[in-house]
Amino acid sequence: MECVIFDMDGVLIDSEPLHYRVDKMLTESLNIDLSKEYLDSFIGYSDIAMWQKLKNDFQLEINISVLLESQLVLKLQLLQEWACEPIDGILELLTELKYNNIPMCIASSSPRSFINAVLKKLKISKFFHYIVSGDDVKHSKPDPAIFLMVCQLLQIEPATS
Repeated sequence: MECVIFDMDGVLIDSEPLHYRVDKMLTESLNIDLSKEYLDSFIGYSDIAMWQKLKNDFQLEINISVLLESQLVLKLQLLQEWACEPIDGILELLTELKYNNIPMCIASSSPRSFINAVLKKLKISKFFHYIVSGDDVKHSKPDPAIFLMVCQLLQIEPATS
């Protein structure tokens, strides 16, 4: 059986501007003024890893779970106001894969509530058989756990090439 596993951020949607805006707002609320280059160094990091590094670098006394919750709330709020579209060509690809009966899943480190909100906003939820989020696995990417969980849900053997 074949399937296609999509990441969300940077594949289905260019969410970096939203992430940057939220992270900038939160760090400024903590009286930390970070450059775009410094924040860009966290692209690909899980949110928890980013906040752990910031907490260590700036001796923050705030609990990481509070930061994560604040970050998620802000992302969900700003997503509603944000005029965004799927990445060019993604709707055509999703339509073609669906036409050919190829199962599609999402494996994203983002929280499930953010993934669901993005899919709803882009009106593409109907294309995906399963969604596996960072909430569902113990270890974040690049650890393969999230992809292995998708394979388990689809009852397929992962390729090892």
